[in-house]
Amino acid sequence: MKRFLAAPLAACALACAVLLGGCGGPAPEELIRTDLTAEFDAISAENEELTDLIEESSGGAFELLDISPEEFAKGCFGDFSYEIGDIEADEKEGIASAEVTIKMKSFTDILAKFQEEYQAWISSIDPAAVPTEDEIYAKGGEILMSVMSETPAEETDAILDYSKNEDGDWELDGDGAEDAVLDAMF
Repeated sequence: MKRFLAAPLAACALACAVLLGGCGGPAPEELIRTDLTAEFDAISAENEELTDLIEESSGGAFELLDISPEEFAKGCFGDFSYEIGDIEADEKEGIASAEVTIKMKSFTDILAKFQEEYQAWISSIDPAAVPTEDEIYAKGGEILMSVMSETPAEETDAILDYSKNEDGDWELDGDGAEDAVLDAMF
């Protein structure tokens, strides 16, 4: 009787092993979506690390312009949003791509409008009442923040590529989200 039951039990165990082997974890598309969400969620005016990075890379410009890095981050990234679209993964080749729509303000547009408005203000200064250097910089900061608040966010489509590394994990090629955001900004 034991031999009679052993064969069906072994067959059942083998079938379960084969079926469970196909359930080896989340699909690549799900892993990539989770990774992209983490990358893009970090791009926020409330993210202190991002604000600190902006401040560090400014070289003291915020103090000179009499604006705070937090103010700047809110003006620049306050309207930031993203939507992850289709994700296609080829597990055999170890490559994948994800479509992402990024909505944010164009810094190219901001700088062009700032230059125009700042130049107009400089041209309007009465030569008999030239402001101090500090006042000139503070007015520049005021104009920059005004232009930033008036600039609408625009949508940009990006394709982000992923590759499977030697450990079998999916990782962004290059700087991924950072590059996509920089492309959208400029």
